[in-house]
Amino acid sequence: MGPDLTGAFTKYGATGVNSLLVTLPFPTMKPIFDHHPLTLQEQQDLAAFLQKAGVESLISRGVQIGLAATGGLLIFIILVWIIWQNRLVTVRKGLVERVENIGGTLK
Repeated sequence: MGPDLTGAFTKYGATGVNSLLVTLPFPTMKPIFDHHPLTLQEQQDLAAFLQKAGVESLISRGVQIGLAATGGLLIFIILVWIIWQNRLVTVRKGLVERVENIGGTLK
């Protein structure tokens, strides 16, 4: 219903978040908080929550990127293995046939 404030602390910093919590410029919050503004304790609690949410969000994104990169690498390795698994077999088969055609033996 309202804006996503998960990255607000990272985006605006401590001063910006404190200013936002004092003025509450969001249209969805105005009707509720115009007559009952946030107390100083509520502002501090919300600022601490937004700071913690921003840090956890960054960690979560890092984990997601790491997992996606690892998964992509594994898929790439599996595809290369599937495509190339018989490559050396066909090369060796050709070499063996050539040697046998000229009358040689393989040891």
